[in-house]
Amino acid sequence: MQASIRTGPWVYSEDSMKQIVSIAFFFLLSVHAFGQSWQGWWQTPQTRQAHALKLQRDFEALYDQIPSLSPSEERWLKTEYDDTIASNGGHLTDRAVSAMNTRAWSIRVARPHALEIKNELAVLSMPNNRPQETLYWTRIAVLLMDNEFWQAIDDLQQRGVIDKRYVQFLGDFHGPTATLWAQQILKEVVLPYLEHQ
Repeated sequence: MQASIRTGPWVYSEDSMKQIVSIAFFFLLSVHAFGQSWQGWWQTPQTRQAHALKLQRDFEALYDQIPSLSPSEERWLKTEYDDTIASNGGHLTDRAVSAMNTRAWSIRVARPHALEIKNELAVLSMPNNRPQETLYWTRIAVLLMDNEFWQAIDDLQQRGVIDKRYVQFLGDFHGPTATLWAQQILKEVVLPYLEHQ
């Protein structure tokens, strides 16, 4: 019989606790790697530009892995998602939810989002005045925190559309790592600027 572990009002099986500890361990490793690779990048305009250029290259390589939708896929998504929601008064339908669990949906979400990140980073890799730079870094932070985008990226990787090596710059936990990056951008770049205005 498997042992159970009580933590407050919740009871976990031994296997569940091992999974939780394992996930926490690998998450902390990602956080450590994140801290090492991003240490001090925000300190000068030049280091921020250099960092933006590195990230822009990473996201460009990721973007290039995501195929375009075919015309038939675009028509199918319009029928199954857009049209059924429109005919249901703007509310989700079973058909729309089913469409969201497809390769085509993940491409529809991921490709334009990756393009937007890549383009914003390209601007940040060039000289900007401080207000403009702060605005672009704020946009990057917002884009990085988009959970639906990272779910789509993970889905495409699991389907074999994206090769794992093109997301390794994010570590093992893509969405959580990107959220940490966004928090650091806000803390080290955006807030210091706003506090001195």
